[in-house]
Amino acid sequence: MVAEASPFLHETFLAAPLALPLGDRYHPGLPTPYLRCKAQVVRLLPAAALPLLPQRKQYFKTALANASTSGCRAPRCVEAGLLDGQALAVESDPAVLLVVAALERWLTGAEQKAAAITSG
Repeated sequence: MVAEASPFLHETFLAAPLALPLGDRYHPGLPTPYLRCKAQVVRLLPAAALPLLPQRKQYFKTALANASTSGCRAPRCVEAGLLDGQALAVESDPAVLLVVAALERWLTGAEQKAAAITSG
């Protein structure tokens, strides 16, 4: 089993950015409110990258919805008995379908490494 990890939410990591004074997390000289609130990240990049950065928060709803449609076709998951094929056929939640697509890719990779996937 592969453990799920969210390293940017780990207490040890979070202690560092949360210890920064609020004024250091904000830079009034950046061109947009979005970037001004991302001052610490912007400071990591070369100045030449600034014009290339997004100027506002981006949402990827359409891209995620398109990516999640691959979750509708998860033959390995169904064959292994991990998912009910009929339930999967009517699932429309992109968050669920993205997880299904990731699981299907994981099983594909496992098969390519000669893992035996069995139901049960």
